Amino acid sequence: MIRLNPRKKIELSEGKTGECFAFDHETGVIFHLNRLATLILAKIMQSPHTVDQLVEEIRSRFTVPEGILRADLGSFLDEVCREDLAEWIDGPP
Repeated sequence: MIRLNPRKKIELSEGKTGECFAFDHETGVIFHLNRLATLILAKIMQSPHTVDQLVEEIRSRFTVPEGILRADLGSFLDEVCREDLAEWIDGPP
């Protein structure tokens, strides 16, 4: 399972043209997010999720082959962990 890093205060915000941003209050870094990244980050901010739960949520909203989705999701989750925004509870899948 992956969750928001409990030591972080992250704020999601939508810009005037529909783009979304995540602001890390600790570092002052602003992350520009597309719709899918916003959905994923919002979900893990609400509660811990497994990769399978995130895949199911995304597939209910977007039409994408599961193999491509899992690869892209894995890359995104690795990135948010590298940026210290999220963490794996029981280690990465």
